[in-house]
Amino acid sequence: MKRIALFAAAALFAAPAFAEETETTEPDPVSAADPTPAPVGEVARAVFTSGISDREPVDELDALANDVELVFFFTDVRALAGGEVIHRWEYAGEVVAEVPFAVGGDRWRVWSSKRLPPESLGEWSVI
Repeated sequence: MKRIALFAAAALFAAPAFAEETETTEPDPVSAADPTPAPVGEVARAVFTSGISDREPVDELDALANDVELVFFFTDVRALAGGEVIHRWEYAGEVVAEVPFAVGGDRWRVWSSKRLPPESLGEWSVI
């Protein structure tokens, strides 16, 4: 039986309010004027699954038989309200789909799915 390997990286974040940690000796005038800290988010879970039930993955997959046609990628993110999560599906090193999601709360669960053609054997990933 032929198998397809699945690799979950993390979901790709795109939120305009993210800030990188930097070390400075003087306060940044823009930061000093706005005392609101930039949101810090995380991916609590990111898994491939054969289905979703009640907004949760029904299982965790790391490989598929060649006859499986549909696979889901589930992501549970925290502290990213107002930002965006993007599922970037890649096959053989090429991006085949990008699925953006608006994050509507401090804990947000999203998933996307992909139909896998039987001839698309090999490594699939979502970053």
